[in-house]
Amino acid sequence: MATFSPEQFIVDILKNRLSLPDNYGTYQGNIVPSIAIGSQNVLLGTTDKLQVIVWSLNDRVIAHNRYEDTLLGGGYQERIEQIIFSTMQVDIQSRDNSARDRRTEVLAALHSTYAEEKQEALGCRIFAIPDSFINTGNRQGGSSLNRWTIRFKMTYKQVHRLGIDYYDKFYAELNTETSKDMIQYD
Repeated sequence: MATFSPEQFIVDILKNRLSLPDNYGTYQGNIVPSIAIGSQNVLLGTTDKLQVIVWSLNDRVIAHNRYEDTLLGGGYQERIEQIIFSTMQVDIQSRDNSARDRRTEVLAALHSTYAEEKQEALGCRIFAIPDSFINTGNRQGGSSLNRWTIRFKMTYKQVHRLGIDYYDKFYAELNTETSKDMIQYD
């Protein structure tokens, strides 16, 4: 199973529901995204249009279990499952009024039928009520950037699978000769 990315999961939902293009072209040779996972390499604020950035702020592991599975062709596999409680952040920004006008669409997209179906299929959950929904544009000074920040919780399961070669490395010897020191059963 591939590693689950909560940021990419949110990006996929927002791309589907907000009907934004993949990008707004380039600026000084860099692609200007409409929706992206936050990182230092993402070019922000270089367009007047709506940009949505998804961040994972912190995680807390609330369950951690280890299992051994028998494979069909023989052999064993270790499966480690973790249930993670994560605080996510979505920043909605624009130089025009689209961030202010469309900010509630982002929250609606996270609780759409499409989002609910994806959550059910992948066994994760986005909590319905956000922790905060704040106008953070006023912190930008005179840049006149409309910016809104939504923080919410979600839970998801991370599964790691590793091969086990325990029985291949286990040393055992069958001694078929008898000696005085060995106990014999009749």
